[in-house]
Amino acid sequence: MKQKICSYCQKYLDNFRKKPLKAAIILLMQILFLLGWGLFYFFLYRMYTVIVIPGQTLPVENIYAETFFTLLVTIVFSYCFYRFFKILFSNRRSLQSKISVMLGSVICAFVLLALWNSVRALPMFSQDVDRAFWAQNDI
Repeated sequence: MKQKICSYCQKYLDNFRKKPLKAAIILLMQILFLLGWGLFYFFLYRMYTVIVIPGQTLPVENIYAETFFTLLVTIVFSYCFYRFFKILFSNRRSLQSKISVMLGSVICAFVLLALWNSVRALPMFSQDVDRAFWAQNDI
């Protein structure tokens, strides 16, 4: 494992020595990628800590639909993150494939925004089940 990490870092530094502009662009893309997906995972963290784990939502929403949607978004977009991460942080991939990964990440962000706004209009989200069975009762 240590040899793999050292060889990866060595190839990364060699790329900076051979083609500094291309390597700087790739490094910038990697930083933007991590910031964007970090924002997404912070959003998921807030969803889990505010709605899913406490088991409460607004009185006009359905907690079970909200939980299912959050879990589904977590699974699907984590798979996308894993696939994109492998391509973007590979030393063997071309610049064009890394740019397509960045474009795919932007598309994922717009898809999530569209899903988030459109799914809320579905009837199953407005069935007024605001407390889940795992929510603590206030006695």
